Amino acid sequence: GDVLGLLPSKVRVHSVRGFEVDGFWISHGHARLAKEAFSKEYIILGHVHPVVKITDSSGYSYTTQVWLERLNKKPRVIIMPAFNRYVGYLTVNSNEGFRMPALKELNISVEEMNVTTLDGYNLGLVKNIAVQ
Repeated sequence: GDVLGLLPSKVRVHSVRGFEVDGFWISHGHARLAKEAFSKEYIILGHVHPVVKITDSSGYSYTTQVWLERLNKKPRVIIMPAFNRYVGYLTVNSNEGFRMPALKELNISVEEMNVTTLDGYNLGLVKNIAVQ
């Protein structure tokens, strides 16, 4: 079908490889990035909807949506969480593993990314958040 024909005239459709907004590169994250992305200060991605699983001392487990960010290297990379509970997600501090071409291109290991909850708590690096 002609999906583009159904869209209002003011809606812009961008490449799956991303686009620039005021010096930020925005991409869904499921496809390889455009070459222009690598010269930007920030790259913002989605795709995996990251969560971490935390188990308390009583054995209760909680899963919480998180932001992931690569610190101290350029370009800074931010992976956005889903903003509702009804879409899929990936537990990044488990052994689930996932494919994200953009991270592979940037030579980024998820385990080395910093974790921040939606309400602003910094949990440190993914590799230091153990699943029990």
